Amino acid sequence: MGRIASALIRDEIRRSVARKVPALRDGGSNAYDTLQLTDDVIGELEDARAERRAVHVLPHKEGGGIPKAVDLLTSVHPMRTGTSTDSRPAHAFEIRNINEQIGFQWVMSGEKYQNRLVRQLETFYPDSHIEVDELPEPELLPFREDWHLAAARLELKLQGKKERYYPIKHIDVEGFENDPYGSITSEMVGEREAETVTNVATQVIFRPAPSDWYKGGVLEPSIHDVADDLEENVQPADTKDIVRGMFTKEGLDLSEVRTQKRGTNKKTTAAADAVRRQAGQKGYEVDIRIVAVGQDSETAISRVDETADMFEGYYDSDTQQGFDCVPMSGEDLLQLVQLAMRREYVDHGMTMGVRTAAGVVHVPNESINTQNVSWTRTSNAGDVPADSARFTEWMNEDVGWDTPQRSATRTQDRPYGIERAQPSDQEIEAATERDQEHTHEQGDQSESEQADTTEVVH
Repeated sequence: MGRIASALIRDEIRRSVARKVPALRDGGSNAYDTLQLTDDVIGELEDARAERRAVHVLPHKEGGGIPKAVDLLTSVHPMRTGTSTDSRPAHAFEIRNINEQIGFQWVMSGEKYQNRLVRQLETFYPDSHIEVDELPEPELLPFREDWHLAAARLELKLQGKKERYYPIKHIDVEGFENDPYGSITSEMVGEREAETVTNVATQVIFRPAPSDWYKGGVLEPSIHDVADDLEENVQPADTKDIVRGMFTKEGLDLSEVRTQKRGTNKKTTAAADAVRRQAGQKGYEVDIRIVAVGQDSETAISRVDETADMFEGYYDSDTQQGFDCVPMSGEDLLQLVQLAMRREYVDHGMTMGVRTAAGVVHVPNESINTQNVSWTRTSNAGDVPADSARFTEWMNEDVGWDTPQRSATRTQDRPYGIERAQPSDQEIEAATERDQEHTHEQGDQSESEQADTTEVVH
């Protein structure tokens, strides 16, 4: 009993300290540091690049948005029941500011999911311009010698077996009318009159969670248990209450000591509803990183830190859930950027329902006002109907797309499935004869006129 109580105390103290110093949770630092790029460091980073093709998306202002991302994420992966990582590959969604131009790209785990993503993007974002990169190794940011590298990652403010079910702000929550990408992309660009150049990338690695991610287990509560506790306003007791209970109670009831009920209210009821609505949804495990490369070390740190601050837009006051920034320094900094280049997922305990995950993984629309976003100016609304006649429909079965010489020559009968527009050989021959006769008549007339002129001169 004493060992169990001691473990509970240590766990409670660690969680209390970790909430104040997020970096202590899982690596990282409580302060930023930069790494000056050399040829060797650049070589290490480029060697770490994943052998995949990036899918670039130029969004259209009148389409897309977060609601479409829910359908997109749902269609990219079927519902998974297994827990092995082989059945749950990780993908990357990246927002990049390069030379003050904001662009969006996806890096899927393989060609199968890449092709599926392209098809689904064309379905749910039909007016966006979609292009698959020709290079097999996708870029994250341009690395230049003597430039400075800075990075950070995000994790949930409330971490624990219960708190990880607490959602951040998402489209089902009142007050989420503005897309947080507007503030995030603005800080990625920074000041327009900046004297130094800084390129920034925000990377979201996501992979499908097991289909029963919300059901809990033997040592972990289910999402329904968490919602019930929230609704009844049951919260862990302070560490001092646990210690006091150990010495004042005989036959210590740990469940009684560690919890206390504080009464229900509208806020706890709303939080419980937000948690409970996630049950049955497809879930995604998420890992978020921010990387900057700049000419000046202080500016690179500033771009990372200020971009991370804008993720406060996801803070949900009902559940008190949001993101904390964990700065990187030393070996952790280099390792995090290498993970980003490999598009590799690291488990930091962030699992979200698909409607929550869509808030951090989506193609934006005109709801963000950042002027530096690369938008497509064209729309696909004027496409040719699918059942329209096409010139590529051959009547002759012997002539196909694999035939080396498909062009019809003048001596061939045209095998197109359209009405012939050129004259026949007989018509051409008759017209040629008429032209020749007309030419002879003009020649005879010209000789007669020339003879008359000669006689007048003499």
